[in-house]
Amino acid sequence: MFEFSEDKILKGKRIVMHSWETPIMEKMAEWVCSSGGDILEVGFGMGIASNFIQSYDINSHTICENNPDVISRLEEWSSDKPNVKILRGDWYKNIHLMDKYDGILFDTFDDVNIHRWKKDIVYRLSKSETKYCIWDEMESRVAPYENYESEILKVDRDFKNTWNYLGNCDIYIHKMIINGDSE
Repeated sequence: MFEFSEDKILKGKRIVMHSWETPIMEKMAEWVCSSGGDILEVGFGMGIASNFIQSYDINSHTICENNPDVISRLEEWSSDKPNVKILRGDWYKNIHLMDKYDGILFDTFDDVNIHRWKKDIVYRLSKSETKYCIWDEMESRVAPYENYESEILKVDRDFKNTWNYLGNCDIYIHKMIINGDSE
């Protein structure tokens, strides 16, 4: 069961999402929306990235969310946004409902299928020159893509994470341009 507050979502003592992630979500949204078009967001969380995505001139915004409590918040948030399409449930089970996108932002929590989010799936969901973005606390966890770069963002966390780290840390925002099948 998730516990919601104004600045975070918790699952037990684990942080699902926290307001300190705002600059990360802002940079990711800036990257994936920089060409406009159709955007896929995997994981809604607190809606931080979603708010940034909606501030851009985009055609559509597809959001895939797995958690029922988060989905109800997503439904309320999206009620006045006609360009938002919600895919309820696990992203991997919803791939057949996904189109091809100009931008893909991937940010999930406790994702049992994260190991399946591989290059072939990203290509399948990508148009030509799709901007794809994820973030991590480590630089080396991303499989090599052509047209890949990492932007380092310093953030100050006011809580202890899974590894009991408190304070400033480097976050790696991994940005890729994917030349998927544009059929």
